[in-house]
Amino acid sequence: MKIEMTPVISIYDLEAALLAQYNIDWTGELASFLFGDSYVNDSYKSYWFAEMDEYAGKSWQNEEYIRVGNCVKSILQDALPGYDHCLIDVSW
Repeated sequence: MKIEMTPVISIYDLEAALLAQYNIDWTGELASFLFGDSYVNDSYKSYWFAEMDEYAGKSWQNEEYIRVGNCVKSILQDALPGYDHCLIDVSW
């Protein structure tokens, strides 16, 4: 049997860190940004943050979303050295 320990962070703590560190206020919207419609109340969503995304000017890319996503990844990389993913608690 394989057991894996994974860090857990609250979506609210992540929103607060995003505001404090980058002055980006996505309060109440960050879960939708990170997971689209694939989350429900009282759930934990896996989030992989090992690599930054690059904006290449493609028509299907949204520069603002890439910037905010990279800020979230940077926060998690700084807070969780040695990890490449975490669980995000999206309870409300």
